[in-house]
Amino acid sequence: MPRHRHALTAAATAVVLAVSSAGCADTAASPVTLRLVAADYTVTGRSDSTERYWADLIAEFENEHPRITVEVDVVSWDDVDRKVTQMVKKGDAPDIAQIGTYAAFAEQDLLYSAEELLSIPVHANFLPPLVSVGKQDGVQYGIPFVASTRVLFYNKKLFAEAGIDAPPATWDELRDIAEKLRSRTGVAYPVAVPLGPEEAQIETMLWLLGGGGGYTADTGSYTVDSEENIESLNWVKQNLVKTGLTGPVPPGELNRKEAYEAFLRGEVGMANGFPTLLQTARKTGVEIGMAP
Repeated sequence: MPRHRHALTAAATAVVLAVSSAGCADTAASPVTLRLVAADYTVTGRSDSTERYWADLIAEFENEHPRITVEVDVVSWDDVDRKVTQMVKKGDAPDIAQIGTYAAFAEQDLLYSAEELLSIPVHANFLPPLVSVGKQDGVQYGIPFVASTRVLFYNKKLFAEAGIDAPPATWDELRDIAEKLRSRTGVAYPVAVPLGPEEAQIETMLWLLGGGGGYTADTGSYTVDSEENIESLNWVKQNLVKTGLTGPVPPGELNRKEAYEAFLRGEVGMANGFPTLLQTARKTGVEIGMAP
């Protein structure tokens, strides 16, 4: 008797799994409906861009596979993991999910492995660093879907008002520039450090990596309490948080979306962000630069 499993994927593409898993079902006499839960990555608030993306992709897929219908539910990235977990508990799991956590589902044997669904050439075509985050106990469950390169963005107008010619190249320079932004422009957030519950793990990781540490060692073991990590977080605490350079909202309460919204209002001097922020800032008329 076949096991009842679902193609839940971490940092993964529902599209690849839908095409692969549905390819066999396409030959069946009866129609098939696949249920997909997808994450919305909108920078600030909600827009219909994610819905339009999936609508176009699904329309193309259904045209090639007329017996298959794909129903998509787009959920905020903040809520998608929780929603899928609730669906699984109710016995109403989606066939495909684009989520960030999946280990518990793998332990319950609820997932298909990539080897069961993808051909060897397709599987081999993925970038190794992205593939590795979708593995649990050596088994590939997550299929890479999206990744972003975070950079330090800064408000060019505020830099000009403060008489700052270049973005920071070191942490000490970042602190000094933040102090100038505060004293010369009065900006609310000289440097935004969103460590709120929305995406604390990413913002933290950026500082850990910048200080020569990280969450794991080369061997794969966790190194959260390494000397490098402790030193990095202490530096942020002493040089940015305690000095008031991170703004009126404590970093532990500031979410990424709130920080980005403040950036787009011209209330943030510097902030780590992903490429979408650059495009959004240009649309709203904010002159934005990137540190090297």
